[in-house]
Amino acid sequence: ADREREAWNEASRRDRAEREGSETQRRTAQERADALRTLLDEAEREKAGAVQQLQELHLTSVAALEEQNAAMTKVERDRAAAEEERRTLQERLVILGQERDDVESEKEGLVCQLKELNQTLVTLSEEHNMVITSLESSKAAAEKDVLALKEEDKSVRDELSSTHIQLSEVRAMSESSARENVQLVSQLEELQANLSKSSEESLTQISSLEDSQANAKEKIKSLEETLLTREEGLESIKQQLDSVNVEVMESKALAETSADELLKLKIELEEVRKVSATLAEEKNIISESLHVSKTNAEKENVSWKERLDLSNAGQKTLEKELRVANEKLSDLETLSHNAESEKEKLAHQLKELNQKLVSLSEEHNVALTALESSKASADKEILSLKESLDTISKDKYDKEDELKSTHLKLLELRALSELSENERVKLSSKIDELQLTLDKLLEESQSKYSSLQHATEASEKIIKSLEEKLQTNKEGSERLEKELDGVNAELVELYTSLEATESENRQLKTDMEEIGEASMALSEEKKAVSDVLHTTKVKTEKEIYSLKERLHLQYLGKEKLEQELNTANAALSELRILSQTKETEKDALVHQFKELQKSSTTSSEESSNALAALQSSKVVAEEEIMALKESLEKIGIDKENIQDELRSTSVELQKIYSLSEISEKEKVQLRSQLDELKEALSKSLDEYKSLQSLKGVSEDEMNLLRESLLNSYADKENCQKQLSSCRSELCDLQAISEATENEKRNLMKQLDDVNQTVAVLSEKK
Repeated sequence: ADREREAWNEASRRDRAEREGSETQRRTAQERADALRTLLDEAEREKAGAVQQLQELHLTSVAALEEQNAAMTKVERDRAAAEEERRTLQERLVILGQERDDVESEKEGLVCQLKELNQTLVTLSEEHNMVITSLESSKAAAEKDVLALKEEDKSVRDELSSTHIQLSEVRAMSESSARENVQLVSQLEELQANLSKSSEESLTQISSLEDSQANAKEKIKSLEETLLTREEGLESIKQQLDSVNVEVMESKALAETSADELLKLKIELEEVRKVSATLAEEKNIISESLHVSKTNAEKENVSWKERLDLSNAGQKTLEKELRVANEKLSDLETLSHNAESEKEKLAHQLKELNQKLVSLSEEHNVALTALESSKASADKEILSLKESLDTISKDKYDKEDELKSTHLKLLELRALSELSENERVKLSSKIDELQLTLDKLLEESQSKYSSLQHATEASEKIIKSLEEKLQTNKEGSERLEKELDGVNAELVELYTSLEATESENRQLKTDMEEIGEASMALSEEKKAVSDVLHTTKVKTEKEIYSLKERLHLQYLGKEKLEQELNTANAALSELRILSQTKETEKDALVHQFKELQKSSTTSSEESSNALAALQSSKVVAEEEIMALKESLEKIGIDKENIQDELRSTSVELQKIYSLSEISEKEKVQLRSQLDELKEALSKSLDEYKSLQSLKGVSEDEMNLLRESLLNSYADKENCQKQLSSCRSELCDLQAISEATENEKRNLMKQLDDVNQTVAVLSEKK
């Protein structure tokens, strides 16, 4: 028993020494755990600071990305606006093309109408061919522009495909990084599973320790029972002591296993320290990279802002240029509308001229019929006058010269009428020529207007073909100048011809006045003849009255002679002879009187007929004179209208010439503006290329930034996961350490209880 007590005391001493060693180890472990806790707190603080920095950097990067996205949206909006403006311009060009087609259709209709009126098909076909060639050239240039636009669209699509490829690569990289993250997460899960397994093993060990403690308690209870009963012997005590020793050995093995676990925990803590050191280094690297990326992002933001300012300035200039181009397009549209309205006015004037020409031709035909009727009446009157002159020439030879002069005047009138007819024919031919020239001028003006319109449309559509069309317009303007010179010469000729017609009309008026004077002279001569006849009649009547008186006196003297027959037989014979002679004279006088009466009646009839004919001829001549005056007035009105129309055409031609000059000036301005636009476009293209290059560089930088941010986010997530895993492991370690401490405390309590029981048993023994 003493030996056993000594052995028990030695065992208790050893247990105490082991307890003290375990307590020292526990204290060192606690100190190390405190140091690790402080390190972990510092790491958490640094982590919190790093997280704050990362959040700030994330916010700055998000702000930078938002600014970049805003800038990109602005650029895209500007692009969309530019595309919309381009579409609107294309739609305007399509509308202008449709209007051009409408104008061409109207032109074709006018050409068809003018083909019926004019015979200038060759010139129109040549001009039409020229227009077709110009249209084909403009079409080819437009096709070239369309091909260039298609090539630009292809390049843009290639760029978009390259960007899509880059995005797919970035997506692949992100997917690979996500896969790596998944692998890391799986590894962390495996580590967590291992830790959970170790924790379960420790829990099983703890549960085994608790079971051993429970068994020890039961055994202690059984020992107490054996001690209370004291009926059993030392063998049972020995057996119990053996069992207690076995349990102590088991507790020692458990302590050794706990020491091994503590060593493992120390190793894991060292690994955790290494991981925390690597995390700190990575954190420093990440902070440095974030600082560098922050500085780069700020620099890029500054550069992007500058580029955006430059792009905004370029966009403003482009908007100004587009506004100027739109204003020019609106001016050209107004000019085209004005030209169309002028064209319609010219067509309306052409129709009015055609109507006036038709009315003039009708009036001319009416005047010709009237002149023919007047000519026939004049011929009849001339024949009647000839007859009357022949009858009068038998009695009056003195008036033959006057009649001859009247006949000559009538012949002159005939010649003048024929000349007037010829001049009217010439005037009608000249009017037709004027109409033809006016039609030609209108056709040429329309063709030139169409060429100008085509030139304006081609200048709107194609910038490159402007110079050729400007040259063609210059040639057209030179042709216009030449044609205007020809028209001015024709107008001068027309003025001269009109002056000649006016002078001829004046001559006709003077001839008609002379005819009227001659007719007045004839009427006066007829009046004088009638007066002479009246005087002769009066004289004959007086003579007859005197003869009657004489006969009465003779009858009285005859009565006296009958009374004095006897005294005056000789006188009677003489008187008989005288009476016979007087009777013969009387008969002759009566016969002459009868003849004179007959001649007077015939002459009165002829004079009345002549007077009636002269009056009718006078009325007809007056009517013809009135008709001629009316026709001359109409001709003068038509002449004035033609002059007004010629003036209006000259004014319109001057306007067209001024418009051509203005168009030339505008073309010069357009050339300068086109040069400026070309320069601005070249500058904008250079800026666009530089922006595209900068965009590519910025996209590369943005991709790098995105990759770095994604990597930083992945690293951050990995760090967070690792920190969370470390926290969980530390919590598990803390829980395990607390559990081990509790178990150690329980073991110490159990050992104290065992010692107390052993002491009680020893005392009892």
